[in-house]
Amino acid sequence: MSDDLTVSGGGSTIVATDDMLAQMDALQRMLGELDGILTAAYRMDAEVSMGALRSLNAPYSSVAAEEHTQRALALLKRSRFEAELVLHGLQLAIGGYNYAERLNENLAKTLTARLGHALGALSPLLVALAIPALGTVTAGVLLSGFFTKSTPAETLRSLGVWLRANADIVSDPTTVALVRSATGSSDDFLGGLLRIPEAVTSQLGDEGLGVTGLGTAAALVALLGSKAGILKETDVAVTKTGTTAVLPPASLRERAGRIPAPGTQSGDQIRIEKFSHPGEPDRFEVYIGGTVDFGVPPEGEPFDMTSNLQGIGGLPAGSLVAVQQAMAEAGITADSPVVLNGYSQGGLVGSLLAASGDYNVRQLVTFGSPSGLVEIPPGIPVLTVRHSDDIVPATGGYDINPHALVIEREVFAGLDVPKDFAVPAHQLPEYRATAALIDDAGSAVVKDALAVLEEFSAGSSEGESSTYLATRVD
Repeated sequence: MSDDLTVSGGGSTIVATDDMLAQMDALQRMLGELDGILTAAYRMDAEVSMGALRSLNAPYSSVAAEEHTQRALALLKRSRFEAELVLHGLQLAIGGYNYAERLNENLAKTLTARLGHALGALSPLLVALAIPALGTVTAGVLLSGFFTKSTPAETLRSLGVWLRANADIVSDPTTVALVRSATGSSDDFLGGLLRIPEAVTSQLGDEGLGVTGLGTAAALVALLGSKAGILKETDVAVTKTGTTAVLPPASLRERAGRIPAPGTQSGDQIRIEKFSHPGEPDRFEVYIGGTVDFGVPPEGEPFDMTSNLQGIGGLPAGSLVAVQQAMAEAGITADSPVVLNGYSQGGLVGSLLAASGDYNVRQLVTFGSPSGLVEIPPGIPVLTVRHSDDIVPATGGYDINPHALVIEREVFAGLDVPKDFAVPAHQLPEYRATAALIDDAGSAVVKDALAVLEEFSAGSSEGESSTYLATRVD
């Protein structure tokens, strides 16, 4: 398991590991301290010179002390020079690392954009050529379903078996990067399909106006699926299932630990904590769980694939409506200070809540969330935690929020990928482990992001924690 953290964003264009950034911070502090020592030494040396000592017939010990002072000054200047050389070398290394990362990302974007646009333009011809093959495959699937009596749920289980068997391929960072590039080029595919020139498509896509981007594609799929009855949204009902006393979270690890785990026995998907401050409005911590049901059509669970597509498409997802209802029941108003913490689909819901402008969001924290294309107001600090071998956040495309601090880790670097889960690096326990590593990070940019959370919790005593169960209403 790798403990290396890669840090990017946060208002900076630098991509580097936490260790590199921490070493750079330490060297800069050392240079500042050396400058202070040198200034004091020069001031002291200026008061007593070798010539003055000789003219005063000072004892030999005073002359020797002055000679030692000169040697110390020379060593200090050399130390500062060498520290500055090391700092410049580290900055060059970070620059090279950053250049390579940006070059790879930009190259992937350019290639997949052109490929997507070309495939979109050729798709009518490709479909026509594929009709005979599609007919054969469809007939085979129908016959297989007829003879084996396979249901959609059984088909999904078969897909899960395949994903687990090929977890090493699915969890490869290269695969994840390709999926992110392919998802990011959905706007180019749509532009090619509509015969929009490539230059115009780039302006209409996710990094431009967002007209033909991933959100549009997801919304089209959701609307078409809704017409077919398999991705149709329903009303939701929210029930409070329990209330307990709780202390404010003291670390990012605690925050990740308070997010409801999908598929737990209680079934709760939402947790809201309220803390009172004398003379101030109540503060709230909202924790939102991930996808529980990966099947279609929607049944009783609002944290499902229907909500995933609806949310990415900017439509009123059932899970989003459920969290809004729970927040209202907990007493959260438009003025209540709130921190949103979400895992997977919960991070997508938290991002949509922060983007809505309906709440006084002090910070957004997401773990493994496909929410990169949700535009968050620059005034809201964003901490995005994801794994480079987790394919789920890649399905949300590239990040469009330059102020979001993105911290990544490759969970299974140099290790055999386990076959217990379809996407093992996406599991919540792995993100809780990453949160613990972030708590121990040494770089100033990471510490500053955690300081915002610490400041939000500062002064809070024991509060009230409530859990909520959301269900679909037929």
